[in-house]
Amino acid sequence: YAEDRDGTMPAPFVRADRCRNVAITGEGELRGNVKWWFREDRIRKARPMFLWFEACTNIVLSGVKIRQAAFWTVHTRRCENVILRGLDLVCTPEGTKRYTNTDGMDIDSTRKVLIEGCSFNQDDDVICMKSGKNEEGRLRAMPTKNVTIRNCTVVNGHTLLGIGSELSGGIEDVHLENCKVEGEVWK
Repeated sequence: YAEDRDGTMPAPFVRADRCRNVAITGEGELRGNVKWWFREDRIRKARPMFLWFEACTNIVLSGVKIRQAAFWTVHTRRCENVILRGLDLVCTPEGTKRYTNTDGMDIDSTRKVLIEGCSFNQDDDVICMKSGKNEEGRLRAMPTKNVTIRNCTVVNGHTLLGIGSELSGGIEDVHLENCKVEGEVWK
């Protein structure tokens, strides 16, 4: 289990904390087990994020397929210099009976981000900009800023780009260009 602001939650598949020069690249596939997390005996328990980067610098995720995350797929918080390129995320419920809250990317209090050439099929928001919730975000005072999102494809999702709900630290300079939706975006 990993500590979060509400107590404990299951540890993510990969977590990097205060690291520099982190890369996950190649043509491989990372696969979760969303069905296990939605069994009837687990339905009300916390679920793990898939990839969580906390206070890291120089992150590169490139070319990887990510399947069946149980919760947020890629989460950066308090990071700088992040490149998310050519990722293929498919995180739909497949066999679950309920909404799974599998955001594609949650960019939280993070600066200098490039999201490019990614493909998304999510059961929730595709890309979310966040900067802390309520007093925590105001005290941290770290806006998400200098984000470029380009040449991405959304098969399905709730939003292509969500700003908030947790944005007490501010959001600045977000640029979205040349992205397309092939299926449905519900909001």
